[in-house]
Amino acid sequence: MANPLLELAYKSHEMQLKAQADNLTSFRTRATTIFSVGALIATLSTSLGFANQKAPATLPGWTPWALLGIISAIGLASIFVLWPVDTWYSSPDADQIMTLNRLGQGEDAAYSELIPALDNQTKSNENALKWRAKCLKAGGILLLAEVITLIIGTGLR
Repeated sequence: MANPLLELAYKSHEMQLKAQADNLTSFRTRATTIFSVGALIATLSTSLGFANQKAPATLPGWTPWALLGIISAIGLASIFVLWPVDTWYSSPDADQIMTLNRLGQGEDAAYSELIPALDNQTKSNENALKWRAKCLKAGGILLLAEVITLIIGTGLR
């Protein structure tokens, strides 16, 4: 029977890998939502005639350009979040496990070899998530900036 602490450490890393995969999926869903809402705001403001300079209720000339710039930046932030991850780990390395088995390693020795590898995997995944989280935050801030720009622009007409 394996050392319970080694088993616990192994299972902990397995759960971390699963949680990281869930976070990546959540980030991608939120990035798509932020871009969709931003596009909806820009579309509604132009379809209501705010950006049409010949309509009676128009926005100041700078506002449509600001909205275009902001929605473009939101799009870029979303693309960075959605961009495929070069190296993503979602489970322990089966080849490493089979090699340890062929070498006749006991459970404790196998866990002792696998846990540092899993630690490296979770750290690699964490690095991939960090900059995606920053881009997601930037997208949310830009969405707020888009709404504020539209409010200021409608207040200045």
